[in-house]
Amino acid sequence: MKFRAAIVIACCFGGMLAAAGQQSEPPERHGLDPAVLADMTNYIVRERAPVFSLLISRRGTLVYEMYTHNLTRNHNHYLMSVTKSVTATLVGMAIDKGLIRNTDQAVGEIFPATFFASEHDQKRFLSVTVKDVLAMSALDALVPPHSLTSEAEQRHADFFAAPNRAKFALTQKLLPNVGQDFQYQDITPSMAIGMVAVSSGKTSWQFAEENLFRPMGFFNADWEHRDAEGLDLGAYGIRLRPIDMQKFGILYLDGGVFDGKRLLSEDWIKKVREPVIQSDKNNPAANYGYYFWHPYFYNNPASLMASGWRGQYILTIPDKHIVVTMTACFLDGKENEFFINLVNKYILASLTGSAKKGGSQALKNALAQALKSTPINLQNLEPRMLPKPPPRKTKP
Repeated sequence: MKFRAAIVIACCFGGMLAAAGQQSEPPERHGLDPAVLADMTNYIVRERAPVFSLLISRRGTLVYEMYTHNLTRNHNHYLMSVTKSVTATLVGMAIDKGLIRNTDQAVGEIFPATFFASEHDQKRFLSVTVKDVLAMSALDALVPPHSLTSEAEQRHADFFAAPNRAKFALTQKLLPNVGQDFQYQDITPSMAIGMVAVSSGKTSWQFAEENLFRPMGFFNADWEHRDAEGLDLGAYGIRLRPIDMQKFGILYLDGGVFDGKRLLSEDWIKKVREPVIQSDKNNPAANYGYYFWHPYFYNNPASLMASGWRGQYILTIPDKHIVVTMTACFLDGKENEFFINLVNKYILASLTGSAKKGGSQALKNALAQALKSTPINLQNLEPRMLPKPPPRKTKP
């Protein structure tokens, strides 16, 4: 059963899909050795890694689906900076619809004058483009956890309390070299989500539902931390099911097409696949742009990764036709190391094109054990980090 077909069945028959912990199709049919995936699953359980879910698809077909804590497919998971990649996607959709001219359009042209504290502020942002905003090369406005100074703490408090956070962002200092300097923080994306709202005349949530969530069959989606004027937080706070995270990755893997329908233009996909800015001063290669990371798995700069603090990922590897998604809650800062190890040591290593004898049963057993495992002390977590079931009496 194809992944996309499975989504239709879920809509028609109230979620009668493979139960959590089972594959929609055996991985060996798609060139992945189930024995290697069983080893990976056992490793996750043995190490008590704080993982909630791990999913893999190949060529749009779901071949591996792991959950812990007896979670179901329909629980949604809190996403930190993976939200930024969704925000950028909404900007791309606004550009495709002609609501925003292009990525070279000035921010000062997009927002109405009422969004700026002064005429001087509006003029400042005539030198900042959409591309600068989506490259994290616009504002000098650090907040925790990227800075723990008293100034950053106060900025964060003021930002979160602002009635309209896009307006607040438009009062902040600019980087010395806009378009060249890189500063990763959570205020800049409020300009991006604000541009979607003002250009469309809708709330960011309405625009997302109409153009992304509903066309892709997302279920039990939510977006926390809306400000007083109804603007969603562009940096973090989306809640998605891991299987919908997979769909989002497939959208980019398949060049902006999902279920035979084009949702993103070829031009947007081309832009996103090309990194535009250097995030690491010790590495001369550009590796970031449009709120995606380019991790160079298998030395392929076309690989895209949406990455969230504490362990949420959507990774597409085009030359292997793979999408990997993970949700977790690492409290020790080792989430990147863990995820990269899973990808390199197990997932890519499973692409052998053959299957060892007994591997399918071993994988089935490992997934069943993982489902019952409880590697995370849920009482130690912030409530937002807990996966949530859908509201009662709702069906996918």
